[in-house]
Formats: sequence, C-alpha cells, structure tokens
Amino acid sequence: MRKFLLAIVLLLSSTIFFNTQQALAADASFCAQFKGQKKILWNGMELKPGQIGRLTVLQNTTLYKVSGETKTASKTLKKGEFYRIYAFKPGMLSVGGGYYVNRDIKVKYETPSKAKLEAVKCINNAAGNSNNDKTLSVQEIVSLNDDKVVLLNGSAGQGSGVLISKSLILTNEHVVSHNPNLTALFINGQEVDIEGVVVKDAKKDLAIVKLATPVTVKPVTMGTVNSNKKGDTVVAIGSPVGLQNTVSQGLISSFRSEDGVSLIQTSASISFGSSGGGLFNTKGELIGITTAGIFGTSLNFAISIDESFVWKKYLATEHKSIKVLPKETLKVYLNDDMYVGMTKEQVKQANLDFGNLAEETADYLVFDEISYYDYPVMEVYNFKNGKLESVAVLFLIEFENNAGGKAFFDEIKGYIEEDWEEAADREDTNWDDNIIEATWNGDDTASAMSLVVLPKDGQLVASLIFHVEK
Repeated sequence: MRKFLLAIVLLLSSTIFFNTQQALAADASFCAQFKGQKKILWNGMELKPGQIGRLTVLQNTTLYKVSGETKTASKTLKKGEFYRIYAFKPGMLSVGGGYYVNRDIKVKYETPSKAKLEAVKCINNAAGNSNNDKTLSVQEIVSLNDDKVVLLNGSAGQGSGVLISKSLILTNEHVVSHNPNLTALFINGQEVDIEGVVVKDAKKDLAIVKLATPVTVKPVTMGTVNSNKKGDTVVAIGSPVGLQNTVSQGLISSFRSEDGVSLIQTSASISFGSSGGGLFNTKGELIGITTAGIFGTSLNFAISIDESFVWKKYLATEHKSIKVLPKETLKVYLNDDMYVGMTKEQVKQANLDFGNLAEETADYLVFDEISYYDYPVMEVYNFKNGKLESVAVLFLIEFENNAGGKAFFDEIKGYIEEDWEEAADREDTNWDDNIIEATWNGDDTASAMSLVVLPKDGQLVASLIFHVEK
C-alpha cells in the first residue's frame, strides 16, 4: 500500500509540474509579443499598473475624500473629464489617494479586457523595465532616480522637485508659491525654465509645474503607499542648502494623517532645501514628496504620493495642451501672512485669533500674548502713511551675560534656518558695539529679516526685525 501511495504522489507531482511548466511557457509566449513595448494603450489612453478601469464624467459630480467612515466633499469633477480607477468599494470608485466618486448615472465606468491587464503585467515585469519583484540596494535606487530629481531655483528661494512626465515636475506648493523666475536644474547640468504652475494645493502642500520645453529624461515610476509598511527601507533624494541631489537613507517610521492629508513619517533625513524632493521605496518607486523635518530630531515627513493621484490626468496630456495658472501678483511678505502695504484694519483683522491688541498709535500697533518658538513675545507693527512698513518681534526674556544671549541667539537662528530653509546671508557674532546679529536678505516676495541681541536698560534682549532693505 505504501508503495502504491508513493507512486500516486509521484504521478500527481509530475502532472502538476508539467501543467505548471505549460502555463509558464504559455505566459512567456503571450508576453513575447510585447517585447520592447513601454506602454499598453486602451481606448486611447495608457493602461497603468494596478489600474482596473476608467471613469468618464457624464455630468458634473462630486469627488469625495474618504477616511474610515468619514466622507468629505473635495471638489467637483467636470463633464467630459476622465480618470483612471484603481479600486472600488460598495457604490463608489477610487481615483487614488483616498478619493472616491459615487458610482451612479453621472459617470460611466469601463473595464479593460483580461488580455490588456495581462499585457500590462508583461511589460512591467520585463527585465530592465520594472523592479516590482526585486529589492534594490540604496545605490541601485539612487542610480535609477538621481537624474529624475531636480533642484528648483527661484527669485525667492530654492527647493527640490521630481520629474513625473517629460513636461511636469511634482514638488511642494510652498516651494513654488511667491517664487517667480523658477528654473529646474538636472543632475546632468541641464537647466530648464519653468513655464508656470499647472495645479497646486496649499493644504496638501503639493504642486505640479510645467517645464518650458520637454526633456528626454525618463520620468520616475510612481508607486503607492499601500504597497509599503512600517519598517521598510526608504531613500530620500533632495538638495539641502543647494547641495544638489543629496541622498539619505532611513526607515518608514509610521503612516499618519494631518488635516486629512496622508503623510509618511521617516527616519531618513529631510533638511531645509530638500522640500519637494523624492522619497523612494526599495522597488525604486516614488512613494512620497519630502516636505519637513523637525530641527535636531529624526522626525521627518513626506506627503504620500497617493495625494497626487487626483492629478494623474495631466500625465497623459501633451506638452502643448498643458495649461498653466495665471502668474501671481507678488507681495513682499514680512512675517507669516503680513505683507508690506497692509492697512491697520487689515493687520488687526489678520491678528484676530493671534494675540491681543495691547496698544495703538498713529504709527504702530502692539500685540502681546503671542509666542515664537515657545517663547513669549510682543509684535510691533510699524506704519508709514497708514501702510505697514516693518514688523519687530521682541522676545520677553532677558539675559544676564553674553554667554546666555549667544546661546539663545544660536537656538533661534537654528529654528529660523530650518523654517526658512536657508542659512543666514550675513552673521556678526563678535559682539562689536555689544551686538550680535544674523540677517537673511530679502527678495521680490519676502522682506529681509534680522535676528539681533543687544543691550537695553542694562540687560541683553533679543528681537526679530522684518523689514524691506532700502
């Protein structure tokens, strides 16, 4: 009996092996017809990995952000627009990034054939065309993506960006807003003007900008946060302090949500200037746009790439058909949302929820009950001919000696450099005339700022002064 059972097992094993080999041979034969192809077209559009269908808007309909049981209206999708569908839940279709549309008569939903879906798998599993099944080393991840991360330079500052199509760069909204005359510098030395901002979202801190001319560099492969987990290795590429395409390695510490925006917390260092750079997984896929790091810690954050999926329609648009937003009317900003030329009433209105109006004269407003970097301060708004001209922030602490004043100076300067993503342009810490000072130059959209520690009434005091250089 034992020999009989063994014979049966061997027979079944041989049959299974034979059938498996036949299936593999059939798969190879099917995939062979797509050798050399870089994309699969379906109904005039590229069929993407993970895509399960296509949605056409027949009547204006609402796009919802869905988080757990919470469903929040985000924007209106216009008649005639189309979107790729990556998932669904009862009565709803997902366009990615946690955004859903009701599946009703206002939309048309189509699905590709099984052969089309298999063809997409073929070209994305082909050697040299995808790394979906391979864990890459840090060096391989950098080699794959270094030429796709750019240094963005503008009149008001610099940041980083990631090439997502031959014509488009994804970056942070705060990198491109109020920052005219932007250019993109590639690692090969090629510099391309930015024609303008295509779309932006201040809440998400994401924006897409259009290159003045398309480039030949191959865009990044965009992944999804859903394919990653806590503890996975990630690589950040960005340009801190203009040091182009600096690489840092770390782990995914956690996944978080802030005001409905999905974030990736990572131990990979993200320094000022790295904003807008890329966070890549071990498949070499872009899974986040680096946005912030907390000074002096290993707490760093990237915005989930899924938050940009609502804009994927732009990736399939020809260069000449991509429209940009009207150019911004530039304002010279002082601190926060305050800008040169504001009236007293505008300043008081803007400060309704921030501080208490302690004093008012013809030439200034004083607000207290405010803190900067967890220190109590008073803000003094100076006016000339009824228009805001400068702002002084007076720290309500005193120092008994130069050592205490210098330690405080260094602490605040570090916070400022982190927030402004820029080192001081001038610094004098020799206590000439009993003063130490650091100054950041102004530009077309931002005032100059000086951090000063100086003697007053026998004590040392510190202040920040936002002003327009004459």
